[in-house]
Amino acid sequence: MRRTLLATVPVVLLVLSGTASAHGAPNPRDFETRILTDQNDDCGEHGADGCRGTHDLLAVSIREAHDADLGDVLVVSLWMDHGGSGAKRDIVSFQAGGDTKTVTFRTSGDGTFTVDGAARISAPYPVPSASAQDGTRFGVDATVALSTLGIGKGDRVSGFKVDAYAGETRGDIMPGTYVTALGTEAPKGANEQGAPAEYVRAAYTLRGPVQYADLDADGPVTVPADSEAFVALRVANRLGDMAQTFTFSATGGAGVTVGFHAPGSPDGEYPPTMRLDVPPDGDRLVHLVLVGQESGAGGTVTVTLATDLGGRVQDTVAYTVGEGTTSPAASTTSQAPDGQDSPGAAAPLALLLVALTAWMRRR
Repeated sequence: MRRTLLATVPVVLLVLSGTASAHGAPNPRDFETRILTDQNDDCGEHGADGCRGTHDLLAVSIREAHDADLGDVLVVSLWMDHGGSGAKRDIVSFQAGGDTKTVTFRTSGDGTFTVDGAARISAPYPVPSASAQDGTRFGVDATVALSTLGIGKGDRVSGFKVDAYAGETRGDIMPGTYVTALGTEAPKGANEQGAPAEYVRAAYTLRGPVQYADLDADGPVTVPADSEAFVALRVANRLGDMAQTFTFSATGGAGVTVGFHAPGSPDGEYPPTMRLDVPPDGDRLVHLVLVGQESGAGGTVTVTLATDLGGRVQDTVAYTVGEGTTSPAASTTSQAPDGQDSPGAAAPLALLLVALTAWMRRR
């Protein structure tokens, strides 16, 4: 038995070593769309010998987001492994608005990066994987304003490619091959054991930063001229791996004042904005509150839900202001917040007490 165990150990180590040296890119984060993955470890070896000193490219993902300063943006996430020492750059190119756009990541030691063609860049971070096999692989995110790219919702981005350089020496290429020590491009998989891990998405159509959260508002509603109406807002965190902070705001509303009410909020306090922490895959019920000010007024209120990760979704609520009493439409489409009685709840309770008293007397 001892001999068998000892003989097995090198085999296990060999399997683990092979798995660690040639494995694909971890899955993208929940808010991202994967655009490219490279042939895994296609330079044959990591570092200066494998990629001629360039980064060993791993994957590109993109996500749409809303930025308070830049408006709607495209975030380009480049995942890779360390190369040799010295200056390195990775040029991400793609087609957008009929032109070729480039975002160039630059570094001298992988500790910090600068970027050309984007508004800002994140600090390097370990690739988000629970696997110890990912070792030194890391990612960097560049944020590009859609206005800079000259594109918007409904437009397509396509033709993504990454060229890695060490100084002026070209090394790894994604998708595709890599440049050998002889300066020629190697055929795909020349130094790869096992199946390729390359993936190429042909195109992505912009849809706005809506993949982060859901917002569904009830309505329409009739608001009493001298009172308030509650409109249910059903919200959900669409990310399964990240908590988010939701911020609610509202615009519009002639003839009414608007605010928000969440479970546990003090009755009668309806601030014009509200923040709410929501766990991964969590959902909540909050309320838009309309207080009637001008009889006969009407219109729509636009509710905006923004998340701290860059999500932004909207819904509208149509309303009219009545004559001072809640109409049937308001009582069926509105909903009192948690902890408050619904309108008209006292009358059925009184009838029940009368019936119970009469029954007791008959006995």
